[in-house]
Amino acid sequence: MPVWKNLYEAALRFQALRPWTILDDTHLVGVQNPLSGEIGYGCCMGNGGTLFGLCFYRGSAGFDAFLRLVSGEILPESMDNLFIQDCLKFELGPKSELDEEAMAVIKKLGLAFKGKQAWPEFRSLSPGFYPWHLDETEARFLTEGLNSVCHHFQQIQSGKTTESVREGEVLVYTPTSDGYTACWRKWPIHRPPPPPPLEMDYVRVRHLLAKGTKPDNPWEAGTFYSPSPVSEGDRPYFPKIALVTQASSGFIFDSHLFGPMENDVQSLSQVILGAIENHGFLPSEILFSDGRLMTALTPLSVALGVRFVQVKTLPTLEEAKEGFIQAF
Repeated sequence: MPVWKNLYEAALRFQALRPWTILDDTHLVGVQNPLSGEIGYGCCMGNGGTLFGLCFYRGSAGFDAFLRLVSGEILPESMDNLFIQDCLKFELGPKSELDEEAMAVIKKLGLAFKGKQAWPEFRSLSPGFYPWHLDETEARFLTEGLNSVCHHFQQIQSGKTTESVREGEVLVYTPTSDGYTACWRKWPIHRPPPPPPLEMDYVRVRHLLAKGTKPDNPWEAGTFYSPSPVSEGDRPYFPKIALVTQASSGFIFDSHLFGPMENDVQSLSQVILGAIENHGFLPSEILFSDGRLMTALTPLSVALGVRFVQVKTLPTLEEAKEGFIQAF
């Protein structure tokens, strides 16, 4: 239990210091894990007076999600906010919101909290997965994050520093045996890994083209997360939906629900081929808003003889997406 004892002690210290009275989402505090070298970026919640705690964004992916949120590219109330975040989260809330596992840890540690919004809850958020309990590695990292943000807050109070973010740089603390070292680091650049290569079924393509197809207007194709989590394996996840619509009418040709063991490229390829097989139409072109996904599907474009085009928005696919979300 030492790992969890340290985490709760850090949370209590954070709660007592109330760093959100000064720090808001413009004060991003970097923390380097002394063991792994990974950097997290702590952002206090509470300046608005409604939600209190800390979001601890992990690595370049977490930092990128933070930038998209603060820039307004993704609105806080958007469902996409839940699907893209890569962070460890600490929130203060009512006892009624804690689950049995959290209450068991609190009871075993002999802790008690006073107040309706004083009970700590910890969650791990990973893209595509339902918010879940921390493992021990995550608990250690979040402990470092809470302690470092508290240290930065005290540095501000004592007049030793005034900022943690400036154009293109963030102040990063590294815990040491006798305190902290601090240095300015450049903002991390997030470079997501390329999509997996498409495994083409050329026999299937030849068969469906040999059957004959009728020309059709452009189609729209893409993938998005379903807001309804699925409980399979060690951790619940949000499945994705691959979808193909007719751009002019919004007619949904085909769709496929898939989990994290499948990938966007393969799933969308199967949906496109299924739409052609089931309806007998071959579109003049297929429109995508995700350029990386479209590029990965280039072999399918060549095999079908259909041009794939990247556009900024997919109106009919977005309308279908909203319908799916409402239905779920």
